[in-house]
Amino acid sequence: MIKAEKMDLKTRKLNVIEGLIKLQDEKLFSKIEALIQNQASYSIEHKPFTQDQLLERANKSNNDYLAGRVTSQEELESQSEKW
Repeated sequence: MIKAEKMDLKTRKLNVIEGLIKLQDEKLFSKIEALIQNQASYSIEHKPFTQDQLLERANKSNNDYLAGRVTSQEELESQSEKW
């Protein structure tokens, strides 16, 4: 099999489609299907910010910082251990 990094995207997609056609494992297919659906909804829901939106967010972040509304790296790490 040729390494994926040496193939163009179109060839890789065709290889994946061929593999899906041959796939018999219903559970694995469902996982792949969900992954594709999640990716499609992600790209639709997440549009790039406009320049005005970015400036507004930056100003809000600066104001939060100046007002002491921040979380340290240590606090974030501690919180993430509970997730």
